[in-house]
Amino acid sequence: MTNDEPLRNSDLIAFHEATGCPVMTAKAALSAMEPLLRSRVLRATQDQSGQSRLHDPIEDEPALCERIRAAKEEAEIVAGPTSRRSQCHQVWFEQERILAEQGITWFSPAVMNPWMFFD
Repeated sequence: MTNDEPLRNSDLIAFHEATGCPVMTAKAALSAMEPLLRSRVLRATQDQSGQSRLHDPIEDEPALCERIRAAKEEAEIVAGPTSRRSQCHQVWFEQERILAEQGITWFSPAVMNPWMFFD
């Protein structure tokens, strides 16, 4: 699926049902996503239905889950204490950078859930 292709109604409904995101908000968010992100979000809506927020489905892949966990631990050290507001964004930024250095494209919860606010 590319951004030039229209979204399927079934994808919008699955996204809405999985996340509770209003259908029109879902349409706008999915339409604005690059193809890789959109495919991960739609995959997450299928695999993670009923959860309050989506996570990148590669976190569940046995070949990658340990590397993603280790990158999170390293990112938490680099970002410092988590007592500050919005610290999660710094941790996710560092985690994304660490994984990118390993050739892994990972999307943070903020990117996977653009209709949500994280503090």
